[in-house]
Amino acid sequence: MRKSLILALIFTGLVFAEQINFSEYLLVEKNKKAPDFSLYDVIKRKKYCMSSNKDNKLVLINFFATYCGPCKLEFPGFVTLYEKYKDKIEILAISIEKDNKKISAFSKEFKLNFPVFMDYTKLCINQYIKPGSTAALPTNILVGKDGNILEITTTLEEKKFEEWIIKYAGEGKDSPATKSTE
Repeated sequence: MRKSLILALIFTGLVFAEQINFSEYLLVEKNKKAPDFSLYDVIKRKKYCMSSNKDNKLVLINFFATYCGPCKLEFPGFVTLYEKYKDKIEILAISIEKDNKKISAFSKEFKLNFPVFMDYTKLCINQYIKPGSTAALPTNILVGKDGNILEITTTLEEKKFEEWIIKYAGEGKDSPATKSTE
């Protein structure tokens, strides 16, 4: 019992310390333009270019790895919310790994219903996170319809993600998209 308590405290401390130091890993800031990138969807083989987001949607960029435990915990909520709000948001799951088959199998296992990309050259992630900062996984960056970064976080819980969608996509009465300018 005592050993379990000690391990739980150590784990909690590590998670808390990572959250505090998370900003050290970032190369981007809120309210700044999101860096452009082009990647191919691992499953559908369609090219996506960040600068050509012409659907007038929010974009959640999710950097992950198939071996990352916290990354795996996020995906069920992402699948649910993408199904509910796919007319308002695009989710781009970007793996830092080089194994296409592994990423495809992961995508099928978690029933991912949004584009999944492989950034094997790290050209994309290295514009957002300092090179070699795998401790910053998962990283979630919400980009507004205008291409500016709205929110940045590590692990993103389903409830918080839905709050962001409602706030920034104009769903709620107090959202920036629905406030009148008097």
